[in-house]
Amino acid sequence: NLATVLDRLAPGVTIRLASKSVRVPDLLQRASVADPRVRGLMTFHPAETAWLAARGFDDLLLAYPVARSPDAAPLADAVRAGARVRVVIDDVAQIAVLAALDPRPEVVVDIDASLHVLGQHVGVRRSPIRHAADAVPLAAAARDAGLVVSGVMAYEAPVAGWPSRESTWHSPSCSAAASSCSGSAPAFRVVGWR
Repeated sequence: NLATVLDRLAPGVTIRLASKSVRVPDLLQRASVADPRVRGLMTFHPAETAWLAARGFDDLLLAYPVARSPDAAPLADAVRAGARVRVVIDDVAQIAVLAALDPRPEVVVDIDASLHVLGQHVGVRRSPIRHAADAVPLAAAARDAGLVVSGVMAYEAPVAGWPSRESTWHSPSCSAAASSCSGSAPAFRVVGWR
């Protein structure tokens, strides 16, 4: 499967393996070193993130927000183990939980990139953040709390992987997601993020 995905990637595109989809650590390790276009893991729980960091995985994105301090505590262990740990946020309440950690993970603002057709929401309701007008203040609040804001994640779950007419994989919602989040990159640059 990995070879098929890599063969279809557009030039310059990398992939991040989802640990909830590949549950065998040895397979994650083999896939992680199989090709330089495989970059890091997307994890689903703070304890799992720390467990993977303790086993040498060093580029970890926790793709689900953390709202409770006891749940977040293992993330400091992962950072202490030498991993670069990033955690998505989509609400200001999550900032205090992550800012209380020592050492702290980086944060990534989670923007909902679900497809909207004829006024209807298609797919999961991933994040309440839909536009730059919501994302930038959240990122600024995280920065003001001492967290490093290292990116934006736009997850298009309902249509990810639908093939387009091109030979590379492309989701038909990319243009819809891009238009819903189109102000994000310029808006982030205005407040000092690249």
